[in-house]
Amino acid sequence: MKRFLPIFALLAIMPLLMSMGKNSGLQIIWLSEGDVTDGPKMVRQDVEPGPDGALHYFRISPMVTQRNIRAMKPMPADDGTWGAVFLIDEEGWKSVQATAAVDSGKLLRVMFAGRPIEFQRITRPLTDDHLICIWRGITESEIASLQKKYKEFSSPGKPPKR
Repeated sequence: MKRFLPIFALLAIMPLLMSMGKNSGLQIIWLSEGDVTDGPKMVRQDVEPGPDGALHYFRISPMVTQRNIRAMKPMPADDGTWGAVFLIDEEGWKSVQATAAVDSGKLLRVMFAGRPIEFQRITRPLTDDHLICIWRGITESEIASLQKKYKEFSSPGKPPKR
């Protein structure tokens, strides 16, 4: 019986291990800029230079994720790709406001489906009620996937009825 114990243990945790790799493909995260002095457990250096040509460090823990999104509205971008405005929940909005208050002048790194999309600079406290944006870099097929997952809102600040 003792020699079968490892097999039973593996079978017991197999569903958990299989579910760990699943991803909807719609992972959307906003990472706030950190500092090298924050340490390797808190920040990672970006692989692309920022708008100033320097490599920046971004916090590992995202400021906002796709779990905070309640609705979206796509928009065409100047470069032929798509952007989108996202209506986020209260938890995400509080995180955005706190980051904007503390990290004015710093960068945000937007990641979509595992790839870096764009940098955004925090220039002022945010007043756009629960709205956050990706200006460009989303493909047409990704917009179609987003539209399947999230309802589209028609006017800023008014979430769709669920």
